[in-house]
Amino acid sequence: MPLRSSHEVHDHLYSLNIIRKVVATFRRDIAAEAAARGLLVRPVDWPAHARLAAARVAFDAGATIDPDALLGLLPEVNPGLTLLAAEAAERAGTIGRAAALLAGLDAAIAADRVLSGLAKRYLKDVPRRRIRLLNDMGEVAEARRIAAEAAARFPTDEGFAALAKGSI
Repeated sequence: MPLRSSHEVHDHLYSLNIIRKVVATFRRDIAAEAAARGLLVRPVDWPAHARLAAARVAFDAGATIDPDALLGLLPEVNPGLTLLAAEAAERAGTIGRAAALLAGLDAAIAADRVLSGLAKRYLKDVPRRRIRLLNDMGEVAEARRIAAEAAARFPTDEGFAALAKGSI
């Protein structure tokens, strides 16, 4: 069953309370629960997803991949695809492009009812990567601004507050 989620689908289903509903009685249909939350992807372009998986494998093996070619693989916002494109841009030395891709992904996730329900550790990873890239580019003030925004979104994460103050 294809879902609009990250690679941490299990955590996403837990955060949306779907797993608990299904395992409480083992009589609920997980597909129906996922559909009710807008998680199902239909129709699925399996060959495009296979190309994405192959690109991930090639990238992990050291290949250089064009971020824009990656983004053309799937028409919808796909967090894993966008993260891979950002990693590819960073590897290619276009750190500003990588940071911009992460900024777009962060905004897309925040605006999407389904994606904004991803597991918090996944949601936090996008601004963390963005902050690191901004610092690498010498954009310290912007990195601190993003850290302050993340600290407001995730108030129990002391790391973002420390980054916003510049103490890390």
